[in-house]
This record gives sequence, C-alpha cells and structure tokens, in this order.
Amino acid sequence: MIVRASEIDALTRSLGREMFARMRGSRPWVFQAEWWEERLMQQCMGNERLKVQAFRFIDALPMIMHDDKLIA
Repeated sequence: MIVRASEIDALTRSLGREMFARMRGSRPWVFQAEWWEERLMQQCMGNERLKVQAFRFIDALPMIMHDDKLIA
C-alpha cells in the first residue's frame, strides 16, 4: 500500500484539529496540578509585590546549588 504525502498531510491536519478541539472544551479541576498552577499564576499576576518576588525567585533559582541557600 502506497500512501501519498498529501494523504499523510491531510490526516495529520485532521488529527491536529480534533486534538485542539478536544483541548478547548476541557478545563482542569481541583485535583489536577494544572488547576493549582492556574490559581497560583492568577495570584502572582494580580498582586504586584508578589509578582516581583516570584520573578526574582524564578530568576535566582538556577543559581542556587544547595537546599539550605533556598530558604535563606
């Protein structure tokens, strides 16, 4: 069976559209990490002081080599 590139392309596009359509309809719920991440981001972006501190932490985190420095 020979499959043409155009058929593969059409199938790929069709599957991609279906996946994105399914994702649009779904929302994370309280027992999923995504739900908590979404709430945390809302809090960070809604509070200017918290946003600044969060970005400072994210910026410095890769340079921290030991756990005891993390809490200092």
